[in-house]
Amino acid sequence: MNNVIKTYNLINGINLTLSKDALNHIIYGDINTKPVEMDGRRVTKKVLAGGLHSVSGWDLFKQEHTNVKHLYDYRSDVDEDWFYARELQNEVILLKLPSTLMTSKAAKMTKFPENYYKSGYLWKTLFPVYVEESNFVGFLDEVLENINYRESSGGELVGYMNCSEPLRMIRVSVLHRDGKINSVYPSWSQPNTGNNGKPFSYFDNIGHFIASSTVLYDRTEDHNRFNNSMFLDARNIKDICARTPEIFLERTSPSNDLDEWRRSRVGELKAYAAGANEDDIYKIYNYLTDGVIFKENYFYFNDLLNHFGFDSLSNIKEINSILYTQNIIDGLYVIYFSCLAEKLFKKLVSFLLKSMVTHVLIDCWNKRRIHLCIMKLCRSSGDSEIIKQYLRDFASSPTRREVFVEYDYESLEKRKAYANGFELSNLPQAFIIMKRPPVNRCLNMDDFIHFTRDNLGESYSYALDEKMRNKILDDYMSKDHLSKVIKLNLRYISEKDFLWFGLEFGVLIDEFISSNSEMDFKVLSSIVRDYCKIQFTQRFRTNLNYKEYSEIEPLPYNDVGDEYIYALTLKHERISNHLRVEEFLKQIQKMSKHYGNQNLDGMITEYHTLNGKERPSLPHDINIILEDLKGGGIK
Repeated sequence: MNNVIKTYNLINGINLTLSKDALNHIIYGDINTKPVEMDGRRVTKKVLAGGLHSVSGWDLFKQEHTNVKHLYDYRSDVDEDWFYARELQNEVILLKLPSTLMTSKAAKMTKFPENYYKSGYLWKTLFPVYVEESNFVGFLDEVLENINYRESSGGELVGYMNCSEPLRMIRVSVLHRDGKINSVYPSWSQPNTGNNGKPFSYFDNIGHFIASSTVLYDRTEDHNRFNNSMFLDARNIKDICARTPEIFLERTSPSNDLDEWRRSRVGELKAYAAGANEDDIYKIYNYLTDGVIFKENYFYFNDLLNHFGFDSLSNIKEINSILYTQNIIDGLYVIYFSCLAEKLFKKLVSFLLKSMVTHVLIDCWNKRRIHLCIMKLCRSSGDSEIIKQYLRDFASSPTRREVFVEYDYESLEKRKAYANGFELSNLPQAFIIMKRPPVNRCLNMDDFIHFTRDNLGESYSYALDEKMRNKILDDYMSKDHLSKVIKLNLRYISEKDFLWFGLEFGVLIDEFISSNSEMDFKVLSSIVRDYCKIQFTQRFRTNLNYKEYSEIEPLPYNDVGDEYIYALTLKHERISNHLRVEEFLKQIQKMSKHYGNQNLDGMITEYHTLNGKERPSLPHDINIILEDLKGGGIK
């Protein structure tokens, strides 16, 4: 009994005790040791076996792993692994850990809730920084006084803290068995108060945005991890140009025919690589692996433009110096065609896939372009070892999500055709065509806003109508020079960059099958799961974006109005989403058939069955929660 801290008598007849051991599990976690190989030596390493839901506990544990860095600081050529953290609006922290910091059992336990859209694989949830060992019992008292019995089940009680401040309310799970509290932790899904409070989403599960919500543990303000960057002593645009390879600066602007411009540009890069010496190639390699270029790019160049102004870019060279995405793509081609390709290309691809991060807005599309370029070059190599390494690195890349998210550009065409007016005897093709192949067209600001507005997140789509989401974007885009930078980048982005992922990936699969090499099916299964789950979530977002029109049949054509257009868009996007998943699984089926892998067959069958039927979690509406809590919890 000396181990018991407090006993609770609940109104439903359950009696619970909180022990010192349970509190230690919650705050500091259960820490084990396991033997590992390090520099040819057998050493022991501390790993997490369970628990750990406080910032103070994480701080202590993190001190044991100084070579595991925040993703924003991580370099795959230097560091052991990475972690990532984001803070929700009520100060709950979501923490992504590498599997190397967990026991295999603890890691596997995080897979189960992912299947039910409760939490993500290898993610932990931490209480706000103000919850510590010394005051934890007081917060637990409040949680057990505010149990939501409708949300509770079996050995899990769901309660709430900070109930007097709705914007800071925290949803908490209390796990118990045989009258003992085993664990207490904040859930991933938190109360929804307008656009705040989000449900578990696969978008967030495999996406690792660097944004204002990102918690940058261990980061100094001068970002000293990149003090060796060649750009940190640059004082103006001319200094940036001086540190940028000339082959990038001399690039011409894209013409109206983007396909032809791209073909011509690849020819220029190939010719340059053929004549370049090793010093030239290493200069480009060092540029691509500079922390400012592959990691800090978005904030660095935006800060630069905030200081000097967008209009300070006086010529094409200065403009090219800040177009880091196109410079990375150009650099990949140069390395691929160069005399050092065998030595550097595979190394560079692995480094970028492991080390890049995604920033906000246009950077999502920019990272997609880089990924597509890497995929194309790897499959063009005809080297099965390069393709295998690519698949391994891509399957765990912190930026892979951007390739899995698709864009229905036809939906915007329906809106524009309706706005332009038409005769019923001559219906616009946009109304009739559900999906068409991508054409040689640069995407524009309308496309970007349409895509971004519909992908702000489930909580936004659930709580805010289209006008409100547009206003949020308009307010954000009006800041400084953002819209000018976005338009500049859009000149390089084509509809063809949004060819279905399944079709792009299918070409790589065909190339790999023809090589008769062995496939790592664990890697392939991870890619299948991620793509299908993202598509299921994207379908869910579509349903939320057009929820008012779900019961409207978009016929007959003689009654075309706003409701008709939205209902038609919803119908076509649903069908398109279904077909995308089917096309992707068809491509994967080729691999399964060739190698005869039963586990992959089972996964394909499962996702065929779930396609169009999977239902991710809705946000927890705070008004419903407050109504449910009126019953109380403790006697």
